[in-house]
Amino acid sequence: MEKLRHNNNPFFHVVYLSLILSLVFPGTKAEKKTINISNDNREVIILEEFRYTNNGRLSINVSSVSINPTTANASRLAFFLSPSPFLGEALHRMNEGSDYCVFDQPYVNPIFTLHHGYPGTSIQKLFSISKAEVYFLFFVNCVKKSSVTMILSVEMYNIETNGKRNYLSDGSGLLPSIFFASTMAYSLLFLWWAIHCHRKSTKTIHFLMAALLISRALDSLCLSLEQETIKRTGSPQGWQFLLYFLHTIRSLLLVLVVLLIGAGWTVLKPFVHKEGQAALALGMLVQIVSSVMYILKWETGLFVDGYFAYTILLFILDFVSCWLLLLPIGSTMRELKRNADTEGKAARSLEMLKCFRNLFVGIFVYILITRVALSILKFKASTNGWRDRWVLITVVEQVINVVCFWGLFFMFRPTTRRDDNPFVATEHDEEAARAELEIMYDYTKFYE
Repeated sequence: MEKLRHNNNPFFHVVYLSLILSLVFPGTKAEKKTINISNDNREVIILEEFRYTNNGRLSINVSSVSINPTTANASRLAFFLSPSPFLGEALHRMNEGSDYCVFDQPYVNPIFTLHHGYPGTSIQKLFSISKAEVYFLFFVNCVKKSSVTMILSVEMYNIETNGKRNYLSDGSGLLPSIFFASTMAYSLLFLWWAIHCHRKSTKTIHFLMAALLISRALDSLCLSLEQETIKRTGSPQGWQFLLYFLHTIRSLLLVLVVLLIGAGWTVLKPFVHKEGQAALALGMLVQIVSSVMYILKWETGLFVDGYFAYTILLFILDFVSCWLLLLPIGSTMRELKRNADTEGKAARSLEMLKCFRNLFVGIFVYILITRVALSILKFKASTNGWRDRWVLITVVEQVINVVCFWGLFFMFRPTTRRDDNPFVATEHDEEAARAELEIMYDYTKFYE
């Protein structure tokens, strides 16, 4: 086996565009892949990313290599494996269209070039990695106006202390257990929900919420089984297709449930107002497109031209979908204030308004934490090599999701007791309630 040399040149620490993928999903997919590259003339192709331990392996098999034109110098087409983010400035200069090539730099050490097996023969290499780090596998073409076709089989894994292969990135080995714990948390919540709904005044929205819990639990269970399968075999073995289906269903149900609750459907009234209908239609459309982008992203890979566009668009759609959840809540709160003025039900409207205010604040904080704060931490974990902290971030994310689900279901649980129902008028003095409602209305203008 050949020993890879680690280079400490500052260029290796320049932030490169490939790290944007960490803003949406961590790199935990299969690490045993077959990549088909057909007539590709890109100067730089990012093939794979993997977090190695001090006992890592990279196996590459290249076959069916053809270069156009055939007179091109195959020794100027090479594979690199380097710590993230790998020669950001050098790759940027290559993409500017100049004659610059990273091969000309004294600190660049390609793991092998295509001339070793071109033409006609295949290339098979096994490399050992002894320094724990996030590594990117690149293919670089320094022959201008040339294209390459090849079939590339890649295996990236770490050797455990018992000698077994672990195809999950370093720090990702706990993912199956983390997702299984989430499954148990959602299952317990569903059990509590089923018991609470028994012989209570349930409405249609409560059955949709139960379906959301089932889909969420199954999604977490499928994630756990997929990660465990990848860990031992390097491939999801078909689990990804069930995961795509469950991911789409639970995402659509989440948007549907929150938007319907925010619009007051069955909780306050048996219909959805026009603003709520528009938000519902737009939210479902955005979520469907987001689910399609999610599938395309994971069914392609880093090596596909446009992969980063998929990733950025997916992040934007996910962010927009979250903010759409707030639209019907503001409209419902305005309607509650108008009803208090016209119907004289200040005490009842005050209790309703408090509940929807808490829902608005909860969703707002959830967006800030999961879509902003955690994304920044994931980015820092990728750039600074926070292997242990990256796992902690994943745990925190799962805990936040579970806590938010428990809070949402507790707020809108079915009940038969008047003192437990947030939508039943209390014994408050009507005048005091109206005064508090006026103060609260000024505060809720922010939500509108």
